[in-house]
Amino acid sequence: MTEPQVWSVQWQGREISLNFTPHRFMRNSHHLEIRCEHALPITETRYKSHFFMSETVPTKVEIETDILAWLDDAATQKRWLDLLEAERQPSLFD
Repeated sequence: MTEPQVWSVQWQGREISLNFTPHRFMRNSHHLEIRCEHALPITETRYKSHFFMSETVPTKVEIETDILAWLDDAATQKRWLDLLEAERQPSLFD
């Protein structure tokens, strides 16, 4: 197993921590952990563990591009849009 690479990216004002471990369990199996202090459209727990297969080890730029596209796509879903609307609306019970 190769040492993890850890870095951050920004998405819609949210800082997202990426922890990438190439060759996690076998040669072409890679693991990416995604963490954020704020809600994200790809996870309700602010944490996402994602395994994927690839013949080559992706670069940081490739990983960032894929993650940002994943987030952008998920951000169009009704569940995410409803959550954003709820965050904007003041609550009588807060």
